[in-house]
Amino acid sequence: HDNSAQLSTSSELLEQGNLSEAQSFLSEKRVHQSERILLINTHNAAIDAVLNQKGFAGQQKGIDVRFRVNGLSALKPLRADVTIVFTNLIDNAMKDCVQMPAAERWVSVQILYSHEILSISIITPSRPIQIIEGKIATTKLNPPLHGFGLRNVEDILEKYHAEYTLSCEDGRFIFAAN
Repeated sequence: HDNSAQLSTSSELLEQGNLSEAQSFLSEKRVHQSERILLINTHNAAIDAVLNQKGFAGQQKGIDVRFRVNGLSALKPLRADVTIVFTNLIDNAMKDCVQMPAAERWVSVQILYSHEILSISIITPSRPIQIIEGKIATTKLNPPLHGFGLRNVEDILEKYHAEYTLSCEDGRFIFAAN
């Protein structure tokens, strides 16, 4: 929500032609951002922004977010696609993770790119989750109103001809795509 509000504010200032106010606003945000520890540098600004934000959010929630990445500068997906995929996957993992005992709160994020193949895996401890025909069975009331994030991820992965799997085994939920 904070990012949406900040983006909206920046856009509105620019649309109104208030360049100096927009620059000042963004400068304030940059100073605030630099106070955070930058955890990841993949040489892909869009991915770095999402991963660092999610790493910081995990720290705030007492979740040990573990990253394994390599240089992703050659990766050229649309920024919006990157944001949707990684934000939804990591947010879902952290949402489930906070339900675990404090000592078991961790999320492993692996993003590796080699020989034009992108490999993604998100692993987190989990209570048993029912997966039916490659889809997570919702336990929420009014199921048609939930699950849009993962559907968006699926649509984007399909757009890039990527395949993914979901599994829940040995107390871990695993999302893997390539």
